[in-house]
Amino acid sequence: MLAVVLLPKAAVAAFGPTPEAQHESTGDTSAGKKATTQAEPKKYAQYYTWTCRAESPVAYGVGISPNYAAAQQIALNECAVRTPTYYTCYIKYCT
Repeated sequence: MLAVVLLPKAAVAAFGPTPEAQHESTGDTSAGKKATTQAEPKKYAQYYTWTCRAESPVAYGVGISPNYAAAQQIALNECAVRTPTYYTCYIKYCT
């Protein structure tokens, strides 16, 4: 369970100034913020993904997901919607 507690300004001030506020008041730009006006590139979270391919004699499907089983299921479903009745899709590979 997550609880959020809102503190009054007086209680927050008792802990002292934040590092950002301290650097702003002293005019020091070496820590916390850069002196240049260039925007930093956005950093995206990196996570590994599975790519699976399912094939039948007449069609194929590709599934991409961070979850291995989900990638397989997506590939099989994509293959199945393109495959005629009485043909079967099989997972060929997952990387």
